Amino acid sequence: MRYRYFIICLVLVFSGCKSNFKSYKDGIVSLYEGQAYLMNGTYFIDPFYHTDDYVELQELFGIEKNNLFLEKLKLEFINDEKLRITYNNGLEIKTKIVKGKLTKGGFQIDRDFFALGIPWMFFSYKDERKLFYLGNDDDLIYQHFYKESEHFIGRINTKKKNEIIKFDRQLPK
Repeated sequence: MRYRYFIICLVLVFSGCKSNFKSYKDGIVSLYEGQAYLMNGTYFIDPFYHTDDYVELQELFGIEKNNLFLEKLKLEFINDEKLRITYNNGLEIKTKIVKGKLTKGGFQIDRDFFALGIPWMFFSYKDERKLFYLGNDDDLIYQHFYKESEHFIGRINTKKKNEIIKFDRQLPK
């Protein structure tokens, strides 16, 4: 009898720890292990669709915004965990390596998850993910998911954001 009570308590405690992240599935091609190269190509930095604030492609990869002549980035996936970005700032050609991993059908460049406390009582967590997907229309889709929640004996304060930005791929010559 004691074990049942203990198991029920564990289930209640850990049921509040799950993330409710939903990967973007509208008009994407899900990539599996070894298929990251399908996103190789040259993409324009200006988005043609966005659900929130205007963000350019180079900002998402941490490239300086003071490159005045920058119009596009060349993405080349070395493997499922490394991406080489090549761009021309008007004076020279620069290269940057970005680490990530292939997960949830896309390439995730950043994930930040933090949980602290006892769920349903005193609990706080933050889940932030940044993923790139290959679109059905040969475009690059960026998803930025952010959720922060604080629990204090029944009072729940939650902030949630799910931003989608789409970038065109340049046609091959």
